[in-house]
Amino acid sequence: MKVLYLLLFAFCGAVVLFVLYSDRLGVAPEQTGLAFVKAVQAGNTTAIIPFFGDVTCSCPPKGGYGGYLNLGSGLDPNLTFMLGCRCQVGRVTASKVPKQFPYLLPWEKPVCFAVDLPLTFESSVYSPLLLPVPMAFGERMDEMSLQKFVSHPDIDKNKAFSWRLRQSLEPGLVKPQLLKPEDAEIAKTIRCLFPRDAGEVVTSSGNKMARQQVASLLPRLNSVVLQLMMERRGTYTPWLISRFKLHDAIVQTDNHPPVRISDATALTPDR
Repeated sequence: MKVLYLLLFAFCGAVVLFVLYSDRLGVAPEQTGLAFVKAVQAGNTTAIIPFFGDVTCSCPPKGGYGGYLNLGSGLDPNLTFMLGCRCQVGRVTASKVPKQFPYLLPWEKPVCFAVDLPLTFESSVYSPLLLPVPMAFGERMDEMSLQKFVSHPDIDKNKAFSWRLRQSLEPGLVKPQLLKPEDAEIAKTIRCLFPRDAGEVVTSSGNKMARQQVASLLPRLNSVVLQLMMERRGTYTPWLISRFKLHDAIVQTDNHPPVRISDATALTPDR
């Protein structure tokens, strides 16, 4: 009887997994990548999180995969700037990536693909703001430093790029995570450990600039390539996103030509 109960339990579990993932079985990695971006645009975190995972250790990042959708988690790269926002997706490409996975049965042989999704943002609909590093970590800036960044938005281009992309400058956008007392002390002493709500900008006369005025000066993201490292075991399991990165971004400010913030270093299976 115990054996029958175990078999029934296993069957029910298989049915649940099939219902959850049936729409992702037997599809190309490009299709799964598109479905993932659509879920992010819809802002449905419940639908987004099942796309993440890996076929080896099943080791989610600290705080869980939901941290990729929350700037306060401190996970970088981060997709909070895209959550619930519209963008256009260009031609999706996928390239097979060699990776050695342990497996026992032939039909469990793992496969790994790097999927590139070019994303374009229309300023008339939505385009994320790119903040200078100090502002993204809640620090006060003077107006001259802000103008220097506006003229050269590729300054510090490789520093916390995804943390600096914001939907707005409004307070409350970054929800800090609760830290252990010892971690909180470290966070106080180490700059740029966690992103914060946008810091203030002060004019030469000592007055604070209005957030709307600051936002009108900041560069905005025109386009970027979202690269997903996608893995699965055989053909009867769903594609899982083990890692992702943003590269080849183009930003622009008013009355300035577009600036390419190029980081063409592709993901590898282990990074």
